[in-house]
Amino acid sequence: MMEENTKKITFDRKEAARKLGVSVVTLDRELAKNRMPHFRVGRRVLFTLELLEKYIEQNTKDAVIKHHRNLN
Repeated sequence: MMEENTKKITFDRKEAARKLGVSVVTLDRELAKNRMPHFRVGRRVLFTLELLEKYIEQNTKDAVIKHHRNLN
């Protein structure tokens, strides 16, 4: 059991999807396409806040680049 002041450092698929505001199905699609950074412990797929932030940053950059290409 976690202490009140202890922050959770890993998230499972459901928790990660919730933090990103997407469904678990969408998260699984990103995993299948190797676009979602993660690590495994046994069969469990886990994420850290840093990995989720890396995914957001990379996809934000990609979206901005695509947007600028469409303007030209």
